[in-house]
Amino acid sequence: MTETYCGIDPGFDGAIVVIRFSEKQTDFMSEVMPTFKLEKSKRDYDIRSIADILYAISLDWTPQLVALERAQPMPAKRIDKQGKVHRQGIRSTFSTGRSYGILEGVLTTSNLPFLTVRPVDWHRQICKGLPGDAKAKALKRVQTTLPNLNLLATPRCKKPHSGIVDAACLALYARHWWKCKEDDR
Repeated sequence: MTETYCGIDPGFDGAIVVIRFSEKQTDFMSEVMPTFKLEKSKRDYDIRSIADILYAISLDWTPQLVALERAQPMPAKRIDKQGKVHRQGIRSTFSTGRSYGILEGVLTTSNLPFLTVRPVDWHRQICKGLPGDAKAKALKRVQTTLPNLNLLATPRCKKPHSGIVDAACLALYARHWWKCKEDDR
């Protein structure tokens, strides 16, 4: 029996990961979040490419469930080690909500079953018992659970792409959620 799950990290540096588990092997598909350059250092989501990717996933992979990370603005202040106060700006907050809305709409029109999950919830479930900070825990979980998944955004990259790592964790969370619901049936 094969099981297929998808995870989506909706940020500009996010990704989409699909994992198909079967008795013989595990197959993967990963895409960094499609964006295009606007001006200088500004980017926007390539909605057509996102829709094409999710439509192809619905046809070729037919996942049981997609886990979309719920967008949450961070309006509270954060103080760094140097004592500087940081807040998420209005533009950043709007962009966060916009990306989430785009993905929720495209998932709905693609007829893909999905759930939205807060970062703290998937992280608590998937990374429990691992040492380190949040990103290190997620990377460790993916490297141990899915050792053959390519975590590099491009062949030239040297470090794992955090969006691919998070999206893979979200796909693992979708699998966990599905199995828990299956047990309830």
